[in-house]
Amino acid sequence: MRSIARRLSTITSAVKRGAGLQIEFSCGGGGFYPFLWLRDASPAPAHRLKSGQRLFETHELPESAELACELKTTSADAIELQWDDAVAARSPASFLREFAPGGAASSQRERYAGRTLWP
Repeated sequence: MRSIARRLSTITSAVKRGAGLQIEFSCGGGGFYPFLWLRDASPAPAHRLKSGQRLFETHELPESAELACELKTTSADAIELQWDDAVAARSPASFLREFAPGGAASSQRERYAGRTLWP
């Protein structure tokens, strides 16, 4: 039952902090999401093919960890980010929750914390 509640949890807050977003969920979980990871995982059609393949290489991203990102909207079911390439990307709560600490894929997101592409 707990896993169902976690999958159905909604976003209660999203705050820009340094080089990422601190996102909290209604189930009590949450975590820090680096902008580099959010951009790399962007589901926007301008960033991905229908197959899910990215239309860019991570090493092609700007050096800045913030990547000129702006938090446009936050709702219970998604966040919307405006990237420096003028593309708005909507990330669903279910997708973000999967990568939160303790989530099924959290180790992938955690690899990006504190990283600089080109020191």
